[in-house]
Amino acid sequence: MIKAFLFDELTPVALYSQLKKKYKDEITMLFESVVTTEDGNFSFITIGAKEQIQYINNKTIYIKGDKKEELEIDPFSFLQEYYKKINQKSFKELAKEVGFNFVDGFIGYIGYDMVKVFEPSLKPYMDNLKDEINIADLDLVRPKIIIGFSHKSSILTIIDIDNSSKEMFLEVEKIIISSHKLEPIKKAYLEGEGKFSIDATRFMEIVKEAKEHIKAGDIFQMLASNRYIQKGKVDKVSFYRILRSKNPTHNLF
Repeated sequence: MIKAFLFDELTPVALYSQLKKKYKDEITMLFESVVTTEDGNFSFITIGAKEQIQYINNKTIYIKGDKKEELEIDPFSFLQEYYKKINQKSFKELAKEVGFNFVDGFIGYIGYDMVKVFEPSLKPYMDNLKDEINIADLDLVRPKIIIGFSHKSSILTIIDIDNSSKEMFLEVEKIIISSHKLEPIKKAYLEGEGKFSIDATRFMEIVKEAKEHIKAGDIFQMLASNRYIQKGKVDKVSFYRILRSKNPTHNLF
């Protein structure tokens, strides 16, 4: 199922806010771009997960509906085999019809820790690092519904690639064509003081060590980072909107 609308009165952020409230129990994502190049023309919203692939604690987990199984291969090998079975011609034709390439497939995030899968020699060292957040190193879903928005033409397109989510498709359509109220920014309630994972003294030592490695020719660049942790109750969409206004980039997730 495919349907297109002229969507020139609201932003993808406003639409996503409504959809996230409607589908609280579904995985939803917003990938927002702005028009700087042809590649930055489209923003995407995804709803639900027909399939999901995760990599956590060195295990590949595949989820489809209520079925969950551990695979014997890494997620990249799984995806290679998965896409070999795809009828690429039909997807290319659909992409040409709607004007963008993301009409189906897995989407989500691939964390830096997945480098140990690309380069197995790093695995013993990376596995010894302390995991403070305990989230999957890779988490990808194949959405039930994909919504693509062109910032140039203001055309919004809904896609249910295999007609398996008809009820959700029709509900999304109703939300799009109905009027929307302005969503106020919700206040964040913080708990205690935030803290950095690495104290200032040790962080400066890391910076100095990086400079020495650069001078020695071991590396030519290094980005030293320091995770900041602040506990509290925060509305995720409000947080995103504030971050977006204070630090706009050409692509946000």
